[in-house]
Amino acid sequence: MDRLLRYEKTFINIHNNIAIAVLIYILIFTISGRADELLWIYVILAVVSHGINYFIFKFDFFNKIQLFYSIKYVQILLSAFFAFEQVNYTEAIGSIFYLLLFIEVIIATGRHSKLSQYILSAVFIFPIIISYIFAAYTFNYPENIGIDIVFFMSSFIIVIMGLGHIISEYAIELNDQIDIQRNLVFKTKQSNEELITTQKKFQEAHEKLTVQNTDLEQAYKKLNRASSEMYIQNELLKYISSSLEIDELMDMVTDSIIGAIGVDTCSIIIYDDNRDVYQFKIKSTYSKDYTKSLEQFINEGKFDKYFKSTKAFTDNNVEQENYSFLDDRTVGSLMIMPLIRNNLTYGLLIAEQKTNNTFVDNIQFFEGIATQIIIAISNANLYTKMEEMATHDGLTGVYNRTYLQTRFSEIVREAIMNKSCISVALFDIDKFKRINDTYGHLFGDEVIKMAARVTEKIVSINKGLVGRFGGEEFVMIFPNKSVNETLEVVKEVQEAINSEVLYHNGEKVIVNVSTGITNYPDICKNPSELLNRADLAMYYSKENGRGIITVDNDTLSK
Repeated sequence: MDRLLRYEKTFINIHNNIAIAVLIYILIFTISGRADELLWIYVILAVVSHGINYFIFKFDFFNKIQLFYSIKYVQILLSAFFAFEQVNYTEAIGSIFYLLLFIEVIIATGRHSKLSQYILSAVFIFPIIISYIFAAYTFNYPENIGIDIVFFMSSFIIVIMGLGHIISEYAIELNDQIDIQRNLVFKTKQSNEELITTQKKFQEAHEKLTVQNTDLEQAYKKLNRASSEMYIQNELLKYISSSLEIDELMDMVTDSIIGAIGVDTCSIIIYDDNRDVYQFKIKSTYSKDYTKSLEQFINEGKFDKYFKSTKAFTDNNVEQENYSFLDDRTVGSLMIMPLIRNNLTYGLLIAEQKTNNTFVDNIQFFEGIATQIIIAISNANLYTKMEEMATHDGLTGVYNRTYLQTRFSEIVREAIMNKSCISVALFDIDKFKRINDTYGHLFGDEVIKMAARVTEKIVSINKGLVGRFGGEEFVMIFPNKSVNETLEVVKEVQEAINSEVLYHNGEKVIVNVSTGITNYPDICKNPSELLNRADLAMYYSKENGRGIITVDNDTLSK
């Protein structure tokens, strides 16, 4: 629309000049008596249409393209009537106006497709045809002028269509060239802006390099150290990710930090909240073993304040008397990095160096190592839990039946190979069904857990294995124990369970067990029958009074 208004302003000026010339011409004709009324009617209509055109343009009504086409079409129609007016030279004037208006429309409306060019040309031919028909009925043309008029109209139509095509093609080419020039201007402007920006950046960089030139050597050293630390981190990650045992993991980490970083002493302390114990490891370049003294300091609470903090602690000018846990080691720099899980510190990574200012710019490095240790410990804990789930009973925590049978097979093979003995004891909680029915299954679970806890404590002291065999049945396996030795342990277990008093809603509940014992090779010659023989002895105890211990013999097996 901006294009249309811009061109229309130029066209109106041209029209004004031509209109003045035509008016002068018509006045001359009128004075000479050669102008008729019809010619003046055409002139008046042309002036009115031009005035309307000027009014519409002046007050910005050309915003609608349909209005523009309508005005131009009226003007072209009047020009066509001029072209067939039988007054001297009016045909030429009308033809010139017709072509001028046609060219204006083509140029002002911009580029066109092939189809739109032909449609536009065809539409603008209609005024010629209408004017010719009107002139044929209005004027008295000579009889032989028809061929001339047809030739004139055909030529005129061809000229119009040709002009329309040429102008459109030229407009397209011109627009393409303008687009190319605009793109070049835009790219040049953009390149200039980028060049200016780059120049500014280079200038700023040059200024910074000038200012920092004195620090370049120090920066180079830091870069080398960072590269070395990154290499050490990667190597350390390889080591610690290969271990799923926490004790082995701590051993690897302390060794790696001393060997790679060059500190004198490195310690790791981890709190196991499931067992309420501390696991720790200390390595040192000193010949003395500080393991026992570290354990003592842990038990005395020397590290409690560091466990309560989640921030790294560094002292690069250590005063020995401020840290009693340093023992007799000479320390100039101390770093204590917390190992954090769920916003709580559950472990400490401790590094010591005899020189001062060791831990100034490398805290981030130790934080990275601490993160790797946390991940490795989490993986190790997860592995331990999964392994425990596979081998331990979910309710009681003692070995489950599957693992116990696998371990029992290994113990049997060792006994056969070494010609040693194995004792097996199996007990069942007496009247357990009545306990469940009377007090409920939750209380029944508590009874089972109590029996397992008491049994495991006594059996582990006596170097045996205990596992839940099923329901309320438990198996105890004692490698290299005779029947009499096993009988003493079983009596202790039975008495401990019986003396462990449980309460349900204030009511005292006493628990008894019935136990069967057998032994290979003293009693059972076939080790594969040990569990069955112990089971038979246990059922004999249940059928003969409960709460007693029965030692297997050949009579029971029959």
